Amino acid sequence: MKNWMKLICLTLAAALLACALLACADEGDKSLLSDEAESTGTAAEETKETTASVQPTQPGEDRSISSLKLSKSGVTLRVGDSEQVTYIVTPSNADVSGLVWSVQDPAVATVENGKITGVGLGSTKVLLKSSDGVISVSIAVEVIEGDVKVIPPESLQLSQNVLVMKKGETASLTCTVGPENATDKTVNFVSDSSAVATVDQTGVVTAVAAGLTRIKATCGAVNAACLLIVKNDDGSMPSALTSTKTVQIGKTTELTYDVELFDGVSGLTLVSSDQTVVSLSGSTAKGEKVGTAEVTVRTADDVVLYIFKINVSEQPTNLPITGVRIDKGDNVTVEVGKTVKLTAILQPEGAVEARVEWINECETASGKPKYEGIYSLTKDGEITGLKVGKAPVTAYVKDPTTGKEFTRVCWVNVVEPGTQPPDDGNVKLVGISVVQSNFTMKVGESVVIEYNLIPANATNKNVDFVIEPVNGSRDYVKIDRATGTVTALRAVTGGKITVCTSDDNINKTVYITITD
Repeated sequence: MKNWMKLICLTLAAALLACALLACADEGDKSLLSDEAESTGTAAEETKETTASVQPTQPGEDRSISSLKLSKSGVTLRVGDSEQVTYIVTPSNADVSGLVWSVQDPAVATVENGKITGVGLGSTKVLLKSSDGVISVSIAVEVIEGDVKVIPPESLQLSQNVLVMKKGETASLTCTVGPENATDKTVNFVSDSSAVATVDQTGVVTAVAAGLTRIKATCGAVNAACLLIVKNDDGSMPSALTSTKTVQIGKTTELTYDVELFDGVSGLTLVSSDQTVVSLSGSTAKGEKVGTAEVTVRTADDVVLYIFKINVSEQPTNLPITGVRIDKGDNVTVEVGKTVKLTAILQPEGAVEARVEWINECETASGKPKYEGIYSLTKDGEITGLKVGKAPVTAYVKDPTTGKEFTRVCWVNVVEPGTQPPDDGNVKLVGISVVQSNFTMKVGESVVIEYNLIPANATNKNVDFVIEPVNGSRDYVKIDRATGTVTALRAVTGGKITVCTSDDNINKTVYITITD
């Protein structure tokens, strides 16, 4: 029995000894492997890698990475300091499980999940790449002594300042940041309207729907913008960038648009598609012959930003008379012994021909002796001053087709010789008309109030636009007072805008209705 016990104990001891020997051998192998890894990892051409964080994928969904960008373009550190760098992938739901962080020289810096730590003085690069190496980006890392000097960006320039695209198209914007040694050249992109176009953080722009927007780029405190126009599916311009005008042969119209639309775009010019139909003088278009022409607003690179479609028609004739005006206005001054010629203007333009009679109120003013002998008058409207005083003269016309009668009174002020200032050549404004006096708009829409001065060659052409209050408020529209462009801000009924001239008595009212 004792012998059996001794045999069992010897067997157990042998087994324990064998286990111990195996454990020692395994530990020795591990130590050897560790030594080998350490020796190869210190070589400058080798990299130390860390896998990026993993996002879950959906079975059967193509989530391949198309582009990759780091949140910073460069990092400057002191030994022992760390800085976090993040990445941006396109599309945003791409599978990033295969992304790997690495550093070219681990003696200078290390990286772990984008956290870069300075290890020793020098320069290196931190890389982030896909497992197959097809997609990769890098960031320059410099580890220095002393304090880190930050050099801010001072300028930012985009590769294009105007883009014209169609729905579904893509384009790439690149940036140049100055100075060259700026500490952080990271550029962030944003679209003013993602409903018109989107942009990712690599500068890839995708057109979504017809319209106008701006792609803005920011780097530190500097920024730049690219004007983006997305055309309709048929290649035509969006409605906000077109307008239609009608002008008669020999007449002119001002070509106005919201200049804020193209803020920052220089060198804009107007070009007529057919000068024989519509000629241009600055921003004034003149009808030359019956037909249609397009006048386009173009950049210095000949990119079309806005289109005016102008229809030229014959001047209307034989229209019913609606009124009569006098070219000198409602008051005229003449010296004793001098003559002034008055001309009657039938309204509207193209009115039926009719004879104008001039009525001398001095001769017909029975019972008004104060008017007698102040001036003499011919049948053609020539007035000669006879003695100092003031008296009216009347222009009378009868429409031969409707039988309606119209009159206009002008007061004649006769003064002593030598007291009337010499004629300065100025042409007096006597009236104003608007092309359209009623507008119905939707919130966000814009229209242009077009007007004509009477006569067209009036010396003082100053016109202003005054928003009349509705329930004590004028905030239902905004108006560009230089161009007459009205933009609807909120729903309103009974809105009014007064078109005012230099003469307080000469103005026109435009009525505005706005719906949601």
